[in-house]
Amino acid sequence: MMATCGSDKMICIWDLRKAKEPVVINTESESCVMACDWSADDQSILSSTIEGVINGLDIKTNKMVMKQDTMALTPEISSNMIYTVKSVKNYPGKGNFFTIGAENKLSHVVDFDPNAKFESW
Repeated sequence: MMATCGSDKMICIWDLRKAKEPVVINTESESCVMACDWSADDQSILSSTIEGVINGLDIKTNKMVMKQDTMALTPEISSNMIYTVKSVKNYPGKGNFFTIGAENKLSHVVDFDPNAKFESW
């Protein structure tokens, strides 16, 4: 399985063994999706938008389960594009850890909880 994203505001999931078209398409993003990656448990996809919003997509329901505006982390800057979202597969301990690289030249390690409330980080 492979996940792709782009300026069309979509996250597409492809089964490379047989599908000629995406098997899942999510269009809940509010703007251009800059990056995405699978969670360590392969049940969710974390994605980022051009405005610096991080979204968590539940694969089973095809619904966003988390939304976090990273501007709250650095309110003194005018924008915060998230250029990379990368799953950390062997992070010590349990969890769905991601690294996030942003326009503000900061990197964050985030533990994504797919069971958390929609607006939680």
